[in-house]
Amino acid sequence: MLHRLILMWLPLLALVLPLVLGSTTAHARDRCSASKLSREDVEFCAGLRVKEVDDAMNRALRLALTVVADPKALRLQHQKWQRNVRDKCSGRECLLRVYQARTAALGRVIANSAKVNDQPLSNQDAQNTCEALAGLADRQRLSSLALPGMDQWPFADTAPPSDSAYTPQEKARLQARDLGWPAEARTIYLMRLAPGATPTRFASFFTGGSCPAYQTFNLPYLLEAKNGDLGIDKVTDGDELFRWAYLGGGDYPIFHQGRNFIVTADLANPDKATMISWVKPDGRTRPLCMLKSRQGELEVVSARQPRVCEAVAQGDVKPLKWRDAAEIPPFSRRLQGHRDEFVQRYGDDAEDIGLLRTDIDRDGKAERIARFRHTSGAGCGATQVWWSVLTGDLGGVQRGPLNDQLRALDEGALDIYKIDGRFYLSASRKGRPGLFQISRGKTEQVCEFRREVHTRASTLFPVTP
Repeated sequence: MLHRLILMWLPLLALVLPLVLGSTTAHARDRCSASKLSREDVEFCAGLRVKEVDDAMNRALRLALTVVADPKALRLQHQKWQRNVRDKCSGRECLLRVYQARTAALGRVIANSAKVNDQPLSNQDAQNTCEALAGLADRQRLSSLALPGMDQWPFADTAPPSDSAYTPQEKARLQARDLGWPAEARTIYLMRLAPGATPTRFASFFTGGSCPAYQTFNLPYLLEAKNGDLGIDKVTDGDELFRWAYLGGGDYPIFHQGRNFIVTADLANPDKATMISWVKPDGRTRPLCMLKSRQGELEVVSARQPRVCEAVAQGDVKPLKWRDAAEIPPFSRRLQGHRDEFVQRYGDDAEDIGLLRTDIDRDGKAERIARFRHTSGAGCGATQVWWSVLTGDLGGVQRGPLNDQLRALDEGALDIYKIDGRFYLSASRKGRPGLFQISRGKTEQVCEFRREVHTRASTLFPVTP
């Protein structure tokens, strides 16, 4: 929980936090990364940052309680810290500083207390590990094993402690080696590699291009390595798989059953893992397996109309069929090279266009609804799908309340169902899939779904011959 003094310092925070909790992390960060922020955004982002560091500290505390010999003593120590340090803060800067310092302290507790198994992994051990971690990813619990890290300048709100710092001298040494990516460490993690050993610093670096990617290395090894050896074992046929794993992905270290591992996962979802690597007792990293996820069935989370929601989730009803309109006028002009005209008419580029004529809002008039789909190769690549109401001649967008309501559901706008004479729209809002109904100028969410995810080890790299 956020400390009560935050509310005293930021009077608007009580209004801000519901927005934070109701938004996806990616959406909130996009809002806060704008070059110019309104006063409302400044307040929003201040609360978001405090919440982020508070959450990070609480995750570190939960992990520390699982590895220390005396959890009760750690709880008492943490309560003392709350009274003597946190409760004496009177503003955001102080809270950011003490939260991050406490997270670093808990990181040291974890590194020094964890009972490390320095015995070699067998191929069967590696397979069992990959399967176990894939199961945790499916349950959205893999990221709960993440070791706490300390952000470095210029990403940090406060100076990191010396044992978790990346020094200017180290930066200069890596810059001189011209590694092919910026020598600016993002985060430092502490990992004990063998029983009784001093914790080793591992550093996360930005290694991507137009599509973000972060990779984690053994920092002392990286500083001393020769001949392009970055401390990662070579495995057969791995390079191309690794390249795709890091496209829009990043690493974070975890501690699992006495061993340190590095998880490569989607930057927007740390539980959407793509690769597992073992941090060996000698400090080198060895890839163990690639992970592959597939979407499973829809599960109904909440329902105002249970029968309708279950019918859609189980696939018992089929969506209305869209007419392929990419080759009919005036959409076909895009295929003839008139892309700018297409964007001017419909607001954005699209390769796939579907048409549907129906009285979607039950106002007695049939509307022409278009479903646009655009796949962009820029950055990491993305596919956007949205609906619009079209004019009678299909020549442009019919502006109005109904069009605004449809565009508000453009996060994954997919299908339209007709059940018992009523229309239901399958879409997502704030990253959550659901079923919506438009009536009398209002949009009502009828169902909320959660899609099951099944993760498995798609490729295993042998540890021993």
